[in-house]
Amino acid sequence: MTELRQRQGKPYRNKKHLQWVAQQPCMICYAHAQCHHLLRPWIGPKHGTGMRCDDRNGVPLCPTHHRALHDRGDEDAWFFESPYRNESAGRGEAERLWLASPYGARLDQTEKPEWP
Repeated sequence: MTELRQRQGKPYRNKKHLQWVAQQPCMICYAHAQCHHLLRPWIGPKHGTGMRCDDRNGVPLCPTHHRALHDRGDEDAWFFESPYRNESAGRGEAERLWLASPYGARLDQTEKPEWP
């Protein structure tokens, strides 16, 4: 397993992992999904206004649920109000997907993560 070293203040980027996440079904309704970057990440540097968090913090949401989450504004409250009834459901799912991703935590030793 490749050890990921976080650069100071720079979020980790991995386009292949994000594409893989977007191929998973929506974590709420199992419809076709797109990748949502968590507003409250489970790993990596916190993001500021207008900045996306680390790519390890992606979860699959269909366009309807993705829009609903952003309209709600409070990500933890939105997940608590979802069928998961758990404000950290997004963070748990992002971590699970990162560990399962063929482009994530299980990167081959010969591959290098994409840093901006």
